Amino acid sequence: MAGCFIALGRKKIGAPLLILEMLILIAVQDYPIVSGKMNMPKTYGLLYGDLTRHISVIGGALMLLATEMPEDEPVPEAKKKKRD
Repeated sequence: MAGCFIALGRKKIGAPLLILEMLILIAVQDYPIVSGKMNMPKTYGLLYGDLTRHISVIGGALMLLATEMPEDEPVPEAKKKKRD
C-alpha cells in the first residue's frame, strides 16, 4: 500500500507507512507464530544483513519526506514549433 501511495505521488502518506512497515518487520521478523511456521528460527539473534537492509529502506523513506520534486518547467513556444 505504501508503494502505491508513493507511485501515485502521495509521498507524505506513503513514506510514513513504509517506515511503519519496516519497523514492524524488524520487530517480528523471526517469530515462528507470525510466519506460520512452528519450528525454531534459524538464528537466535538479529541478522545484521537484514537489519541494515531494513534501516536503509527507512533512510530512503526519510529522504522522500525531506526532498521536494521540482515542478516541470513550461516549454517555450519556439521549442514547441521545432518539435512539430
